[in-house]
Amino acid sequence: MMIVMVNMKLMNILETKTLKTKNKKSWW
Repeated sequence: MMIVMVNMKLMNILETKTLKTKNKKSWW
């Protein structure tokens, strides 16, 4: 369960990073 949560968080962070670089929308 913990591993899945960490993985989800990592994926989310990566996604937000790519989105941030593509179009400058402040997600965080």
